[in-house]
Amino acid sequence: MQKVILLPKMTLKEHFFVSRLVTFNETFASLNNTTDYVVLWHEGIAGRCASDVASAYMKCINLCEKDNVVFWADNCTGQNKNWVLFTALCWCVNQNWGPKTITLKFLERGHTFMRADSIHGNIGSAMRKRPNIYTFDDFVDVCDGSAKKIRPVTLGVHDFYEFEDGHRARTSKTVTLPLLNKVKVIKFQSGSRSMWFINNFNGQFEEVDFLKVREAETSNNFRFMPPNGEGLLVDLAPESTPLDAFRALFTQQVVTFMLEAINAYARHRCQLNNPARRQYLPTGTLSQSPNFTSSWL
Repeated sequence: MQKVILLPKMTLKEHFFVSRLVTFNETFASLNNTTDYVVLWHEGIAGRCASDVASAYMKCINLCEKDNVVFWADNCTGQNKNWVLFTALCWCVNQNWGPKTITLKFLERGHTFMRADSIHGNIGSAMRKRPNIYTFDDFVDVCDGSAKKIRPVTLGVHDFYEFEDGHRARTSKTVTLPLLNKVKVIKFQSGSRSMWFINNFNGQFEEVDFLKVREAETSNNFRFMPPNGEGLLVDLAPESTPLDAFRALFTQQVVTFMLEAINAYARHRCQLNNPARRQYLPTGTLSQSPNFTSSWL
């Protein structure tokens, strides 16, 4: 992942300073000189926790459309070497659209310079040549023009999943999980919930069932899925509007109940002999026929 980018970038000093937009870039550089994907999003969409980075991996896997996917990565625990990502990849290979195998190979510590760093250098050089970058779309254009083979991919809310850490206790009567700081290669295969790992590049793969018993499957739940409980499983299309999301979460029954409660409160307040309080009551609370369109909610 490229270092955090703050937008807008301006050379003018005569402007108001406010909190700038934090932008993220997870780069997937191709080793066979084809397409380099720079997966972009900003803090208004999601953050950069392990689940968010795992969602970027899912996007890259969808785009490459290969049966056998291999990633070379550094040893960053928060992004590439954690149980949340491994749980997500195990779920991915067992989906109808997923690849047959996914392999992660981790570079030796101290020797982690990779082609993605060169792409980050190209993007940084293009940003320095452009004095003003006002919006997120402007930054996408900068990435697109920084090199011929770079393909920027922007993520929306519908691209992010609530992946969770599904691994079991490291040591039990039947299973002992590997120490992640010693793992060099990790592999997942379709039709299995096991993880194959190697602790040195000259060793042989070892198999371990790392998931909890109840974590046989990981749900691809959207951002409004609460961490505990089943929540609301709502199927929103990519072209859905904010109003569609509101209607999915707040049904007519919920809206009617809220309006009835607000009107009951308004009637109670109006009984008080205080003209000033009655003057500032929201007009929406005085509706005689509560409905979805007339409410100020």
